[in-house]
Amino acid sequence: MVEPQRSGQAGPPCWRGAGALEADASGRPGPPGESSVEELARWLAAAGDEAARRGRPLLASWVTPLPPQEPLVLFQRARPLGFRFLWRERWGPEGETRLTLVGGGVVQRVDGEGDGRFRAVAAAWREVAQQAWVAGPQVPATGPLLFGGFAFDPPAVPGPRPGVDEGARAGSAPRPLGPWDPALWEGFPPALMVVPQLLVTGWGERFWLSVNTWVAPQAEIQPLAEGLARQVDGLLGDGAPPAQAAPPAPSHEMQILPQDPGPWMEAVAQAARAVREGQVAKVVLARPQGVRLPDRVTAERVLAALREEHPQATLFALDLGPAVFLGATPEHIAQVSEGWVESMALAGSAPRGGTPEADERLGEELLASPKNREEHQVVVEAVRAALAPLTVHLEVAPEPRLLKLPTIQHLFTPVRGRLAPGATLLDVVARMHPTPAVGGSPKEAALALIRRLEGWDRGWYAGPIGWLDGAGNGAFAVALRSGLLRGGQAALFAGCGIMGASQPEEEYREWQVKLRPMLAALEEASR
Repeated sequence: MVEPQRSGQAGPPCWRGAGALEADASGRPGPPGESSVEELARWLAAAGDEAARRGRPLLASWVTPLPPQEPLVLFQRARPLGFRFLWRERWGPEGETRLTLVGGGVVQRVDGEGDGRFRAVAAAWREVAQQAWVAGPQVPATGPLLFGGFAFDPPAVPGPRPGVDEGARAGSAPRPLGPWDPALWEGFPPALMVVPQLLVTGWGERFWLSVNTWVAPQAEIQPLAEGLARQVDGLLGDGAPPAQAAPPAPSHEMQILPQDPGPWMEAVAQAARAVREGQVAKVVLARPQGVRLPDRVTAERVLAALREEHPQATLFALDLGPAVFLGATPEHIAQVSEGWVESMALAGSAPRGGTPEADERLGEELLASPKNREEHQVVVEAVRAALAPLTVHLEVAPEPRLLKLPTIQHLFTPVRGRLAPGATLLDVVARMHPTPAVGGSPKEAALALIRRLEGWDRGWYAGPIGWLDGAGNGAFAVALRSGLLRGGQAALFAGCGIMGASQPEEEYREWQVKLRPMLAALEEASR
């Protein structure tokens, strides 16, 4: 596992809000009382000199330590920057280190279309990272870092997709306001990864600020420094949350929009029949749920509730302006650290029990369930097959264990391997997505069945979301237990793995269980 380490140079500056800095980016002490503008100007001047030497603009990054920060306060303060994100995960085989990322602003946007979106992002990132010039300590997940995500199943050609958008309009699926609307995912392209202008990274209680910007050989340094200093001061403030007006009195309470489960349960029956007939080994069918929200619900309030109730989950939020996609997912696609990749097989579910005895009984039944063990083994073999060509050594736990979350428990098998030379995290993501846990097996046959039976566009739900730094370290999670907040409404998402023995009524109950984390967070945010 990568542990954040300082470089061998003397310590870099420590930003203390709007106050003075202690040293410059190379470690040399600055003049007493030197302002943040002056400090940034000296760093930018050095970057300009390097750009002139190279004869082209360069992506300059300055990394400096910070006192401990409150991530939700930072996320709130990042709103004026436009694009903003929050990420919190447990890092390492046993989740022993907490990694926090909060970023805002856009220095570089990297995107792609269709099935080639992973390759396009990887190629663009290699070009950008090679141009980066970083001053300050060498710490994983700092500097010019990419954050963003990918759609679950984007169309090869942008526009309405037969059987999804057109099918919904034709009435082949129920149409409550919001979740089935083709405009639900407006603004979320097939792939979007961004280098933020400002990034705060926390490893446990140690925090760093990264300031990223493009610098041209003949750039005007002073106005650039002044603008960056204002943005940093706005993000860090003085440690107190920004003042907020009291929310208006709500005109309504939270309302779960009614939806007929009949069409989805019929789709489950058709999917189970397809499994029994040998068309697929497994397929995952998902279903959205619309919720009307009171005015007082904000992304920050929802994230606070998710953080409190799901401390072991990976918390994420991506704000693209008109909508915020957020959630607390239990499933990682992969983590990469110093050439080692860690992944998991997560499939097979049961509710938590109301007493320790009932909880233990439900866990034992899950471990002994033929349907759930078969579903889980499909995922294990798919993860093994995806990682084997990209690794020189691969370890798969011989038996699944239980992953217990507040409202649900899953069968869980850890996987670890050494990446082959030249293999990257995005290579892993491209081969593994969609995992059988969210798509099915075989992959293409399952996707074809999903397109035919679901009748809606998943957008970024169940797609990869995560980060990648310039050294190849990073992590991507599956965007599960998630929701999209847009215009006073939320669309929540959950899916179920369908096998030949699946019963529609049981799968519907499981779908309801999987919605509980997001529904509970919305209820808490509505109080």
